Amino acid sequence: MFKFLAMALLLASTAAQAQSELQTDLPLQYLEQAYPDSRNQPLVIFLHGYGSNEEDLFGIKDELPVRYTYVSVRAPQVRLVTRARLPIEGIADSQIVAFRDAGTGEEHVALLVGAFGGRPPLVRLHSECLTGDVFGSLKCDCGPQLREALRLIGAAGGGVLLYLRQEGRGIGLANKLRAYALQDRGLDTIEANLRLGFADDERDYGVAAAMLRALGVEEVRLLTNNPAKVAGLGAAGIRVAERVAHHMPVNPHNADYVATKKARSGHLD
Repeated sequence: MFKFLAMALLLASTAAQAQSELQTDLPLQYLEQAYPDSRNQPLVIFLHGYGSNEEDLFGIKDELPVRYTYVSVRAPQVRLVTRARLPIEGIADSQIVAFRDAGTGEEHVALLVGAFGGRPPLVRLHSECLTGDVFGSLKCDCGPQLREALRLIGAAGGGVLLYLRQEGRGIGLANKLRAYALQDRGLDTIEANLRLGFADDERDYGVAAAMLRALGVEEVRLLTNNPAKVAGLGAAGIRVAERVAHHMPVNPHNADYVATKKARSGHLD
């Protein structure tokens, strides 16, 4: 039996529900004292333990030294702050909508293009990338992805591009540049994040789902190669009717980066 670390996400409306579903003997009183708002907020439960495979860990929990950690979290709430017409190159019929995350104060925007018609809109979740989107960095494919997404949404007759403040897959600009420095020394993009103490991908798509819901969008055709985005929207209650592939040509500076995303992060063709 080898060491196996797993993490599971369970959204429970009450601490009692979480305790029941996980069949844990962790005292409910302790749980509610530790997290006073856990009785009326979703709970994230992380499972850590040992087993030969995932089935062992989750199928025979009572026979394994599993540790339960409860963290109370709030479902993301956003406020639509303002909206305005924003004609952009190649797409005159577009408007920009600004949102503010009620929990963090961070501001995100949605670019609405054309009219959706009767089918689920084509939607792109684009994480902010100063180096790629603004400076045209060749180390990633973010800039080309952004421009091509807008072109495809326009060609489809309408859709939504969400521009999310999740620089560097959620680690922030300065830390992303620190990761770049490590990549210059031979680490790949995932190894660099891990060396800095971060996960492969620190992003969360709950805010994206809240933004879509505020726009009246409950079902989407998602322009992505990243299965985590499909799963993240689905977990937050947005139905993904179709995944639309989104591929960019590679260059000598980002070929390894793109290959790493496929090989180690599960990005799809």
